[in-house]
Amino acid sequence: AHVITKVPFPHPGVMRDVGPESRVRTNTWGIRGSEPPPRAKAYRILCLGGSSTACTYLDDTKTWPAILESHLQSSRDESNGRAVWVGNAGMPSLRSTENLQFLEQSPLVDEADCIVVQTGINDLTSCLAGPRPAPPRWTRSRVWRLTHIAVRSGIDSGTLVEDAAGDVYRRRRAVRQAAEISDDAPEIDACLASFAENLRGIIAACRKHDVRVVFTTQPVLW
Repeated sequence: AHVITKVPFPHPGVMRDVGPESRVRTNTWGIRGSEPPPRAKAYRILCLGGSSTACTYLDDTKTWPAILESHLQSSRDESNGRAVWVGNAGMPSLRSTENLQFLEQSPLVDEADCIVVQTGINDLTSCLAGPRPAPPRWTRSRVWRLTHIAVRSGIDSGTLVEDAAGDVYRRRRAVRQAAEISDDAPEIDACLASFAENLRGIIAACRKHDVRVVFTTQPVLW
């Protein structure tokens, strides 16, 4: 059976088009969406991406994967009798690297007929943030990791994990507003080459599984 989680309303003014209560339905595949119909009776589409695909704060009916399913259902050829199902496997902060890893390792890929990938913005922001130094070897211990998690959970300055109230968005905006503006264009050639390599890997992984792949972008936002 699927699980429906009620997401509390974020603080007023944090984001648009979010109602007083959102419903997030998770199916037995562990992804957002209704239960997938039998393979022979439905064309299955799986959506991958970051937070803009996960649509964490939106009600199920307002997410773009759900709207895609609705449009395809209404426009499909009724003569073939085959339904269209769209599942949402998006997760906040995922980059093309993690999307490629999913396609190479997840058994769900063989259950899909088409993969829709919306990726790129998290690759860009990660590139602009610059490489992170390798952590000391002692940070690999389990005790340190548990302590680190406990400390992070009590600090209200994180900008990664999405919370029910939407405070993370306010913190992200504050960081952007306080950032120093530079007239020098950043060096991103290496990042672009890595991104292109990941996209080619995504295409190859989908071809290996005989799954159609469609890439989307976000011209309205970016």
